[in-house]
Amino acid sequence: MDNLIKTQSDIVACSYINEYSENFSIKRKQDIVPEPIIFEGYKSALESMTAKKNSIEGFVWNKIWKREIIENQQFRTDVTIIEDSIYSWTAISKIKRACYIDLPMYHYRIIPTSITRNSSLDKYYKALCIYETMIEEAKKIAPKCLHGLSTDYIIWNIKTAEQLLLHSKNVKKDYNKIKNNILIKKKYIKECSFRHRILAKALLHSWKQYRFWGIIFWY
Repeated sequence: MDNLIKTQSDIVACSYINEYSENFSIKRKQDIVPEPIIFEGYKSALESMTAKKNSIEGFVWNKIWKREIIENQQFRTDVTIIEDSIYSWTAISKIKRACYIDLPMYHYRIIPTSITRNSSLDKYYKALCIYETMIEEAKKIAPKCLHGLSTDYIIWNIKTAEQLLLHSKNVKKDYNKIKNNILIKKKYIKECSFRHRILAKALLHSWKQYRFWGIIFWY
């Protein structure tokens, strides 16, 4: 809050820690708050949102928002996965300044039974549509965001393919759709993590090869 006021920003974001255990404790306290990194204008803020370093990211839970930025904005009710990303994208497109504090003031618990990890294939396809919407808007208002959005789009196609191993009865049709999505963004595969590069290349090769690597990585 101090930094939001001091920098006269519309939003302020912090870093976070992923927690994979039900039993955790904060091991140390950081008394010194790092100086904020300021992003002037909505384009710079959107670029940060889609970056991997000093990123305000697309979550709603690691931020303080000025009321006037979001008071008339509602979450989309037709999506249940990454709905916060399109919410943040829309809100950040209206701001004049954002700042980021590289201090993990939020602990995000990863729960295997959560809705994101046990959703229907249709919900994942809707998530892909969200990324496609942001990519099309980025072409018009913030072209530098295309790099990060396209990389994440590949990752979410892989996440969708993971659901094929569990839910799909028509694997061939769904596989071809995902394969074509990744093929369009093929040049961004090199920006993914090692694991996602392997899975993306396997998907482009064949469903049989993807299934082999998918089982190795997930089971």
